Amino acid sequence: MAKRAGMSLRSRGINASEEEKAAAPKTKPAPAKPKATQSKVIRDSFTMLPSDQESIDDVIEKAMRAGARTNKSEVIRAGIQALKSMNQGDLVNALNKVERIKTGRPKTK
Repeated sequence: MAKRAGMSLRSRGINASEEEKAAAPKTKPAPAKPKATQSKVIRDSFTMLPSDQESIDDVIEKAMRAGARTNKSEVIRAGIQALKSMNQGDLVNALNKVERIKTGRPKTK
C-alpha cells in the first residue's frame, strides 16, 4: 500500500481500489446495450388428469435425453404452438380426442 506524508491511504479513508480508479485514465462508458423486451408472464392454473401429468413428464424426460432442458410450462407452451399450427380440421380432431373432465377445484370435506 502506498504511503504519503507519513500517512497510509487507508488511514486517510481511501482504499486501494479508489486510488487505482483515480489513477486510471478516464474513458467513455460503453454504449448501453438495448434491453431485450420480455413479454409479461401470466400465472394460471388448470385441471388435468394424472395421465396428462405423466405424459408431460414423459415429454420432459424425452427432451432431456435429447439434450434439451425443458420444464412443464415449456412443454405446455410448445403443445399450444403445435395446436396453433394445425389446420382447423386437425385441430378439432385433436381436441375431440381429449377426455372431457370437470373443471375447478374438488370439494373439500
